[in-house]
Amino acid sequence: MKRRTLTLMICLLSVLSLVSVGFASWIITANDTEDVTGNIQIETVTDNRVFIVDIVDPSDIVFGAPKTPDTFANPWFTANEMDDENLSATITFKVVDANDTAVAADKVTVTANIELVGAKSFDDLVTDGYIQAAPTVTPVRSGDVYTITVTLNWGAKWGNKNPYNYYNALDVATYGDQAYNDITAFAALNTLQYKVTITATAK
Repeated sequence: MKRRTLTLMICLLSVLSLVSVGFASWIITANDTEDVTGNIQIETVTDNRVFIVDIVDPSDIVFGAPKTPDTFANPWFTANEMDDENLSATITFKVVDANDTAVAADKVTVTANIELVGAKSFDDLVTDGYIQAAPTVTPVRSGDVYTITVTLNWGAKWGNKNPYNYYNALDVATYGDQAYNDITAFAALNTLQYKVTITATAK
């Protein structure tokens, strides 16, 4: 009886031992490395700047004595030691790119406008009858050179004529004082300057 009991206990312990051992966990370990490449895109820079260069300053515009005056028997309004009339002046220049190369005509737009610098504007002078309205200044291209011509003219006060020709055709007794006052007032504007603004825009 005791022997049988011992045998059963041994068998039971053996079974319990098998149950408690079981199976160990399986662990699979593997590392992975992947290289990923991307492109760096750098945009190029195009320099489309344009520059106005080689500007030749214009001569002075002179409201002076006529170069070819009209003929009068007894002229009473004369010019003494006065510069000859010169009512036109030209400005020349070039337009180049960042490499100092002339810009093709179809690659640039060039414009200009004129104004007065000083106590009076063109509108003031026109209203007062001293000169005609401000001219339109248009750059004209020939080869690589642009030319702007500025032309001013005597105003309605003098019948759009040089005062020499205007007053000498009239009677001094009637127009002498007027001539003195008009020319004195106009001469006071001797410090006026004209300014031409040139704009070059790349297309």
